[in-house]
Amino acid sequence: MSDNYQELERLSDLKQKGIITEAEFTAKKQEILKGGQGKEKSDVNLSSATQQVVKPKWYDRTRVVLLLCIFIWPVGLFGLWKSNVISKGWKIGGTLLMLLAFIMLANSGGEKREKRITSEGVKSLGTVQNNAAPEPASAPAPAPPTIANIDPQALGEIFNLMSKHTNVQRENAKKEITGKTVKWQLPVYEVSKVKENVYKVVTKDGPNVGTATYITARNKQEVDTLESLKTDDQIAFIGTISGVVFPRLIEIKPAILD
Repeated sequence: MSDNYQELERLSDLKQKGIITEAEFTAKKQEILKGGQGKEKSDVNLSSATQQVVKPKWYDRTRVVLLLCIFIWPVGLFGLWKSNVISKGWKIGGTLLMLLAFIMLANSGGEKREKRITSEGVKSLGTVQNNAAPEPASAPAPAPPTIANIDPQALGEIFNLMSKHTNVQRENAKKEITGKTVKWQLPVYEVSKVKENVYKVVTKDGPNVGTATYITARNKQEVDTLESLKTDDQIAFIGTISGVVFPRLIEIKPAILD
């Protein structure tokens, strides 16, 4: 009886590998269960079938699929789900890992792009001091930004919370001032650190318009100045209006101390 079980196991393995068909498997299985009766009705030769060398498909080679998932993930993902030897749980887990890696990579690219844009914006307002070698004397100096003549008190009448202006008028004003560079001195309400050398300074409204100004410190002295500010202190800066944020604050980004 144990020989029959071993024979059935070997027969099942041959069917899973595609060496014999389902019909051949059924016929041979019945032959074994009948104790050898009707042997002449089945033309399946297990000995010769076992001796056949079946080269596994590339997607049934776990190591190959793993390497493809790392280096050529679209092909690896296809092979992962095509494989007959990798369980469904591993397929789902592998897919989720590749999706997570793709999202992280995309976010990393976005952060680098934002950092580059911020850096270029700060350079357009003024040269950031660092330990790098000075530019050659023959190099042209960056052109100073054009300062727009925009009165913060006039904007306060439009955007402050007690304003009698309508949303349509505020939207029109927003379109007009966005992208303009201003030079203002306003009272401080709150200061928070966004990242290294970048600070968000919220200024008070009434009669001036309230702002959310992102100031990049260019040296240690400016860092100390920004971190020593208190409510109602005056801060002078030059920055570019990038839009309007809740609740009706003029967003200025990037900006530097004046």
